Amino acid sequence: MKFGFAEIRLALRRLPLSARIGWMLYGVSFVTPSAGFEFIGARMVVTLPEVVWHLLHGTRAEALIAAGLSLGLAANLFCIVRVPTLLCVAAVLAPWLSLVALTLRMHLPLTALYRMLFYFPWAGGLVLLQIPRSRTS
Repeated sequence: MKFGFAEIRLALRRLPLSARIGWMLYGVSFVTPSAGFEFIGARMVVTLPEVVWHLLHGTRAEALIAAGLSLGLAANLFCIVRVPTLLCVAAVLAPWLSLVALTLRMHLPLTALYRMLFYFPWAGGLVLLQIPRSRTS
């Protein structure tokens, strides 16, 4: 079975507009730099498990943040694999709640949010990718 660029374009055209925008934002997030240009979003995906591991060994509040971030990592898989709608909703919302909790614990929360520019297209893309799935499930 041949699967090339033309087939990918055809598959993308069949998707609802929200899913196409979601895939675009999701892809853009991997090349979006942090505000200080220290790294790009793809690096965060690689280092996030280490951050989660560190938070799991902290306070109870940090462990809850780690659980939300872990669901966020799982949400990457849910872009491809179909799972129950409720689990998708939890995986899409958990990183947002973790982000709020994490930034409230930081010394300069607005600066911290600004430094994580790559987060917002990623999380927005995940939400847009799940909207068509929630309508069909």
